[in-house]
Amino acid sequence: MVDLHDAVQTLQTLRPVIVPDDDFMVVEALQQQIGNTQATRTKEVENINDKLKGLLRALEAAKISCSRPTSVPSARGHEKMINELDSSRRSHLKAIDSAEGILTAKESELGALKEKLKKLETKDVAKEVLEGLDSSALRLEIWRAMGFEPIVDSTGRLVKMIVRTRSGDVHCVEGKEDGQEVWKLAIS
Repeated sequence: MVDLHDAVQTLQTLRPVIVPDDDFMVVEALQQQIGNTQATRTKEVENINDKLKGLLRALEAAKISCSRPTSVPSARGHEKMINELDSSRRSHLKAIDSAEGILTAKESELGALKEKLKKLETKDVAKEVLEGLDSSALRLEIWRAMGFEPIVDSTGRLVKMIVRTRSGDVHCVEGKEDGQEVWKLAIS
C-alpha cells in the first residue's frame, strides 16, 4: 500500500506543474465536446432508427406482396380445382351429347309426325268412312232401333223376326209372314 504521507508529498511537488484553472477549462471543453458528440450521435441513431423502420415496413410489404393472398388457392388447391372443373366439364359434355342425341331422335320423330299429319290432312275422311261402312250393319241397327230384330240362319237367310211393340210386348214372326202384319204388330 501507498503511505498517505508519501502521496501528499507527491501531490505537493506536482502542484506547481498542475494549474487547476487550465485543467478546469480542459474538463469543461471535454464535457462540451462530449455533449456535442452525444447530440450528434443521438441524431444519427434517430435517423438510422427512422431508416430502419422504413426498411422494416418495406420488408413487411415485400413479404405480403410475395406471399399468396388468401383468396387465391395454393398450387395444390389450384390443381385440385382445375381437375374438378375438368371433370365437371366432361360430365357436362356427356350430358350435352346425350341431350343432342335425344334432340335428334325427337326431331326425326317430329318430322315423321309432320309427314303423317300432311298425309292425314290430304285424306278425305268422310269418303273413307263411307267406303268402309257396311250399309248392312247400319240398316240392321236402324231396324233394331225401330223394334225389329231379324234372326238369320247360317247362310244368312231370314228365318224369323222378333218384333218389340211400343207397349213392350215381344212377338216372334216367321219369315214368311206379310210385311203389313209385322208393321201392325210393331205399332200396337
